[in-house]
Amino acid sequence: MQNTSVKQAYSVLMAYAVHKNDKNILLENSQFGEGEIYNDFNNTRAMTQNDIKKISIEMKKAISRRIPIEYSTISSLEAEKLVLEKKISPINNIEQFNNEIPIVKIDDFYCVSNPLEISNTNELSPDSFKLQTISGTNADKEGVNRSQRLTALAFSTKDELDSYNKHLQEAQERDHRRINQDMDLFCMSQNGPGLAMFQPNGAIIRRTIEEFEHFEHAKRGYKPVYTPHIYTTNVWKQSGHYDCYKDNMFLFDQDGKEYGVKPMNCPGHVEIYRNTAKSYRDLPIKYFELGTVYRKEDSGALHGLLRVTNITQDDAHIFCTKEQLKDEIVKVVDFVEYMMDTFGLETEYEISTKPEKAIGNAETWEHAEKTLHEALSSTKIKSYGVDQGGGAFYGPKIDVKMKDALGRKWQGPTIQLDFNFPERFNLEYTNANGEKERPIMLHRTVLGSMERFTGVLIEHYNGKFPLWLAPEQIAVVAVSDENEKMNSYKAKVAESLMEEGFRVETSSIRGNSLSAKVAKARRRRIPYTVIIGENEANNNTVSLHIRDNNSKIKDMPLDEFIDVVKQERKTKALKSILINNETQNINDNSKSTVAQPQNLNLLMIAARNGKLGKSGK
Repeated sequence: MQNTSVKQAYSVLMAYAVHKNDKNILLENSQFGEGEIYNDFNNTRAMTQNDIKKISIEMKKAISRRIPIEYSTISSLEAEKLVLEKKISPINNIEQFNNEIPIVKIDDFYCVSNPLEISNTNELSPDSFKLQTISGTNADKEGVNRSQRLTALAFSTKDELDSYNKHLQEAQERDHRRINQDMDLFCMSQNGPGLAMFQPNGAIIRRTIEEFEHFEHAKRGYKPVYTPHIYTTNVWKQSGHYDCYKDNMFLFDQDGKEYGVKPMNCPGHVEIYRNTAKSYRDLPIKYFELGTVYRKEDSGALHGLLRVTNITQDDAHIFCTKEQLKDEIVKVVDFVEYMMDTFGLETEYEISTKPEKAIGNAETWEHAEKTLHEALSSTKIKSYGVDQGGGAFYGPKIDVKMKDALGRKWQGPTIQLDFNFPERFNLEYTNANGEKERPIMLHRTVLGSMERFTGVLIEHYNGKFPLWLAPEQIAVVAVSDENEKMNSYKAKVAESLMEEGFRVETSSIRGNSLSAKVAKARRRRIPYTVIIGENEANNNTVSLHIRDNNSKIKDMPLDEFIDVVKQERKTKALKSILINNETQNINDNSKSTVAQPQNLNLLMIAARNGKLGKSGK
């Protein structure tokens, strides 16, 4: 069976076992991930971990009994009867089935499902699935969960399940919420679901990324703008958000007028464009804003920084002519690739086409989708997928998935082509003949949500941020806190580094022994720990513990160390440039490697001359 078919079969079997355990708990919806099944059930009784054990036993019992699986189609009237008898949940969009609703039946259990690729339960393996968690989802206005989600893993073989379990364990070790406990990067507000707040260390990372973004956007001709967070709903009705996106918006009344907190930045940028007359000589116009938007999310979908309510996007809108469009898309793709390469992330591209809820006519959509295919095909991107129905309601888009160190894919950058907004908002420019024309509008991000991107980076780096991004860059510790000479030199080293703009930790790295201090710095993922002993104090040198490969360097002249870390910061190196080829792949559990300063002469010369790139080679 195909992977999706396997998950579908186990999803139905899980729903059957839940039914056997409690006939009042009915399946409402099923979704599938890479290896996961997400079954949503009604909340007539909250299931517990004890229920999960019983359901797992019931699933294995059903497999051993070789129960026949029956397939049929029923009418809408027959379906309504099953709903009244509480054998199935009410069916959403029942008209889509054209009065032929597919039903799977196991014993006295009914389930709305397309036919499975098995004839009885014994064709499934009792060792190839694992029930995981139960959680609330689909919260109402009072925050009460209307549904409960049972999550499971399911594969064709036990080996596939074991392999995926190992992958999940690695992912759990990199979970940004777990790493946050050591690094104090963010917290979630207790006064609203999904409201992320950056603590000082996290704010340093975010500010550093934002400053980098502003610099790179300015180099490419983008102009910064700021727009309000709320508008009357007149603008959201004109844009189409009110009809297509209202359920995800925060709406309120003020003085008899209805307002909406912005879920997207585009109407503000459109209004700025319209503020003055535009000529073809002005185009392309590129507005850039790190704008915070707000979107309602089901409580079950919220997940640390990766899925939040307050979303800060590196949002830009490009207004251009038809002749400029292809080049502008290519430039954005190049920009995306540059940014992803800087952060060490691989990418995958796909074109997302017209969704079910959309504005604009079919001819406009067809032309827009064709334009994206032609533009993407002319870039260095050699292959890309197509996500049918995955576009925005106002236009098709290029979605970019970021691949992290574990090969997981995260939605990040996006390039959305829009012929509809210029028409709806009557956007114009004067062409070379003095005639009015519509510009074409591109909505784009090159990182996506700052909250999600930061969360992805935490997991991608396992908290070990490159020096230029690390919230705490260098720890300086003395072998003895009681030794006056060591502490005086420690203060001098820290001051010298801070004068060069480095973020230096001294007083917060405490311990009863040197090893305890180094261990604390490592837990906080600080790239370099500078160790000050009598020899270093006497000779104006430093000894180092390098985080990236758990190696040590003894007696490096202080000025040479400063030259090296300045160059590492400048080049945005992903790893320490003090790691040589022989030690670069040593992991944190290996024995320490001691590099002697006499072997670093060429490295020092290269650092001073600015000849080291991102790799440190």
